[in-house]
Amino acid sequence: MAILAVSDVHLGCSDSDAKSFRAFLSGVTKRKDVEHFVIVGDFVDMWRRDVSGLFLENYDIVQSLEEIASKDAPVHYVVGNHDIHLQKLKDHHYPFKFELQLPLQVDDAKLIFKHGYDFEKAQVPEICELLCHNLSDEAGKVRSEFWKWITSKPDISKKIDEAIQAMPVITTKAEFGEDSNKTAYLDYLMAAPSKRIPDKEVTEEKMVAGAKMSLPFGSVETRAASEVHDGEILIFGHTHRPFVNNDGRLANTGSWMISKGIYNTYIEINGKDIHLIQFDGAKGKDITKQNLRNYKVKKSIISH
Repeated sequence: MAILAVSDVHLGCSDSDAKSFRAFLSGVTKRKDVEHFVIVGDFVDMWRRDVSGLFLENYDIVQSLEEIASKDAPVHYVVGNHDIHLQKLKDHHYPFKFELQLPLQVDDAKLIFKHGYDFEKAQVPEICELLCHNLSDEAGKVRSEFWKWITSKPDISKKIDEAIQAMPVITTKAEFGEDSNKTAYLDYLMAAPSKRIPDKEVTEEKMVAGAKMSLPFGSVETRAASEVHDGEILIFGHTHRPFVNNDGRLANTGSWMISKGIYNTYIEINGKDIHLIQFDGAKGKDITKQNLRNYKVKKSIISH
């Protein structure tokens, strides 16, 4: 029996390869060996689109998920930073629960599925939640008036200040005015993972969305590896960088966002074997070996 895990489809974004994802789901509905289907966050992008229309616009995808669930393969939805608001939905009729993380027991190993936004210091849940409150596609374009509305909220403004203080110092262009740090921080959140998250520990300054930001903290992968406990396997997303580590205890699902890197990937688990699969539009290709990473899970010591 197989467990399938996908993340970061970002339905609603122009770069989302929804067509390929639909073809992938069509194949999954025909399989008889799927025991669990796990969505690991950022399935829809509520930061950039009108939230009321996203599921309606992609209702055929929801129907495919319903078909998978009808074959005694539970569909689990772990929320990410771009769809964290779904966790607050009550009395809905979708064929899955919205959860912050999902534990599944397989033999003597405990699988932990979580999106991974909490491995990036800048991603504060309260702010991520507010960014999901788009009332129109215009708001989803993240214009200055939208930022003004967010930063006008005293509690949220305080959270932004705390996030900026927890991060390296941000310096920005003078035209941002007195709220330049807040504007730069929110622009930083909206930047693509490839521009926002360092591949490895860095100390140099980086230019991100017009803001000069120093990023001395370790990579998201390093933080993820440090949280894997004995007997656990952690599967996460968020970075759009798919991999399986050498000892098979840490894996990233990748994304379905068209980019220069590897995309349209998912994790397949058969027993204790973890595979990274890339969907080519018709079938899946095992690319585990070419994406092995040496993130060794040994208490809090990680080498890479």
